[in-house]
Amino acid sequence: PRNDDLKRLLNNNQEVKSLKIDCEHLDDQALGCITKPHLEELQLLNCVWFSSKLLTEIGCHCRDLR
Repeated sequence: PRNDDLKRLLNNNQEVKSLKIDCEHLDDQALGCITKPHLEELQLLNCVWFSSKLLTEIGCHCRDLR
């Protein structure tokens, strides 16, 4: 998905506990959609455009990740 697609799918969605995302077309702007405190599992594939800041934010905001 692209940033806008991800936003439409995940914005205000508290039911999603697990995500597997091909991040090839995403960048750090996807941060708000991906960093959900209720996530328990997150698989990010092809994260070419992600910075270390995004990965740090995921660790800080997604405390329930296993």
